[in-house]
Amino acid sequence: MEIFSQYCTGCGYCYLVCKNEAITSDLNMILKISSELCTDCNMCQSYCPTGAIVSTGGKK
Repeated sequence: MEIFSQYCTGCGYCYLVCKNEAITSDLNMILKISSELCTDCNMCQSYCPTGAIVSTGGKK
């Protein structure tokens, strides 16, 4: 999964729904997804209101 920062508003929905705590943010609400922790469950993508999160075809 990847977050396109130009579309991300920093709402935090993805952060809240991630069961694996794979999404982190800094003080400016710049969100990042850890490829080591992400299981590609697509929950963050489903809840993103701006479509800023896309699948990179990760793990199976």
